[in-house]
Amino acid sequence: IQGGLAAYADGATRLKGATDVQAIDRVLLDLRTGLGEVAAAGEIIGVDLPADDPFAGLCGVDPAHGPSVGPAAVADSPEPVAACEECRRAAEEGAPRSRRLIPAGREAVPFSEADLRFPDIPTPGGGGLLGPEATAS
Repeated sequence: IQGGLAAYADGATRLKGATDVQAIDRVLLDLRTGLGEVAAAGEIIGVDLPADDPFAGLCGVDPAHGPSVGPAAVADSPEPVAACEECRRAAEEGAPRSRRLIPAGREAVPFSEADLRFPDIPTPGGGGLLGPEATAS
């Protein structure tokens, strides 16, 4: 599971550098497929890691940090979140971090509170994760 989550975090980093629709489409498919594999592994060991949650198992402060290792306090919520080692250590040292904010309409909200959904795995002839118009030449 940790390997799959690390691969997912790597894919998220690659997504930031994708410069065209085809590159984005490939990375999204890799991410979605990887999450499916992580969810299947989670089922085997009795851990719920839903494949439709793009942040399952990742740091609850910022998913780009990689896999979570345990709960940690955060500065912007009374509830602890699953956090990476670095964020957990910061909280233990008395400097809890705030969750990553993303735009949602006219305001910024913590990524975990936004209504983000991961795209379905594309079907043959469906044009990929971004739709048939995105990959048309």
